[in-house]
Amino acid sequence: TVPATFTASDATTAAGVQLSWAASRNTESILVYRSQYPGERGAALVEVNPQGGYLDLSAVPGVQYYYSIQAFNRFGSNQPTAIDAGARIRL
Repeated sequence: TVPATFTASDATTAAGVQLSWAASRNTESILVYRSQYPGERGAALVEVNPQGGYLDLSAVPGVQYYYSIQAFNRFGSNQPTAIDAGARIRL
């Protein structure tokens, strides 16, 4: 199933953009997408463990990004989540 409660942090930390979600128990991996353009899914950024979220350390401070995620299991994948904007604090 599509991961619930997907969010990208809005300039809450200088470390990066924190992505959070609640994956179903049969999810085996999460593919993270990132774009710099509103409404666009963008390119795949990284595939990660489904538990614990992801901290995007490569986000440039002060730049707005648009993220979505897609869950995978042994049967395939579901549709990507809705896009959520996130940014890293500009120092």
